[in-house]
Amino acid sequence: MRDRVFLEEGRVRVRIGVTEAERSEPQQLIIDLSWTPGTGDVAQDELSEVIDYAAVWESVVDVLEAREFKLIEALAEEIAAELLSRFPMPDVSVRIRKPAALAHLDVKAAGVEIHRRALDEEA
Repeated sequence: MRDRVFLEEGRVRVRIGVTEAERSEPQQLIIDLSWTPGTGDVAQDELSEVIDYAAVWESVVDVLEAREFKLIEALAEEIAAELLSRFPMPDVSVRIRKPAALAHLDVKAAGVEIHRRALDEEA
């Protein structure tokens, strides 16, 4: 079993949705991330040996601020690609929930969860 590092329930407000009306006001998204730690020596107890959680979250915010998205699926793919290109993580899982998506139908949240590997890990 491999260890996992995670960030749980990061809350952001973004303009996202299929229709212009849906994108007219920011909506809350809840984002969970997890990844397999890199090969740093955690026994040294130094931040330089691991992936900085704050830097990971800042990268997510950068993706959110870069453009509007219609689909949370596309947003999840963009976040995964950014994190895998920016940090020495062999894989990443991105889970995005949109609480208001189906609230009118008494559904707590709609969402997507994806798992992606770094290119050199696919072989």
